[in-house]
Amino acid sequence: MHPLLAIDPTPLGPLLSTHLCSLASALLHIAARSPAIKLAADSIPARRTALAAAQTHLYSTRLALAVSASSVLEAHRAILALAIRALESYKHGAVSRAVGAESAYLAAVAEGMSARLGILRGEAYAGVYDEEVRMAMDSYGGFLKGWRTRLEERDEVVRERLGNWEGKEWEKIRERYAGLRAERERVKSEIDRLEGGSG
Repeated sequence: MHPLLAIDPTPLGPLLSTHLCSLASALLHIAARSPAIKLAADSIPARRTALAAAQTHLYSTRLALAVSASSVLEAHRAILALAIRALESYKHGAVSRAVGAESAYLAAVAEGMSARLGILRGEAYAGVYDEEVRMAMDSYGGFLKGWRTRLEERDEVVRERLGNWEGKEWEKIRERYAGLRAERERVKSEIDRLEGGSG
């Protein structure tokens, strides 16, 4: 048998009972003197009721929100379906085919008119100028085209040189200017130092 079990428990019982009774009376005394504890204890059922009502309201609001979201999504689906149908009819519908046919017809008419104008221009050109003048004009036109090509080539070369000069030369000028400004500031500070020392 364990040595602690061999001790007689009877003197311990009354002491423990007395101590528990004094603790209980002290707690009752504190609870009776503090109205805040009494009010807090009295308000627990009302707070539970208010919490249950708030939870019920929250659940009903969530349900209404879910129904609204469902109707919004349904309206969005209907709008997308309508937009897809409109795009399909625009791309593959009768209006699209009619516009395509009309544009092809107008392109053919424009091409025919351009050819007709070329013929009329040639006829007018032949009626006004004789063969020798036409050959001279064609030769002069070729000369002008060649001259224009050479001028464009020279323009490109000049622009390239100008770009190179601007990039390199301007950088050198900026460096020189910065150096001169620094030298000027150094000389100015030296003069100020010397004038301050003599005065």
